[in-house]
Amino acid sequence: MSILDDLYYGNIIPCDSVGTLSSEAYNKALDDMVECKKDLEEMLDDEQRLLLERFVEASDILSSVIESEMFKNALSMGMKLMMEVKEREC
Repeated sequence: MSILDDLYYGNIIPCDSVGTLSSEAYNKALDDMVECKKDLEEMLDDEQRLLLERFVEASDILSSVIESEMFKNALSMGMKLMMEVKEREC
């Protein structure tokens, strides 16, 4: 099966690959982030905690948008590179 077939039939889902990150640096940063958030929540009152949650949700959405745009830009650049190489072969 070709990569195009895999994409069409849902065998490849590019955004799911983010969930497979497991480098030491990634895990350390994630652990630190979780610990900082927990510590911060303990210091805040209810209103401040709600504001923090809004901030975290907005940050998550922003990260998702950035990842999507980076994927589209990288795929587009890859396709342009392939087209240029193919043109030079002719």
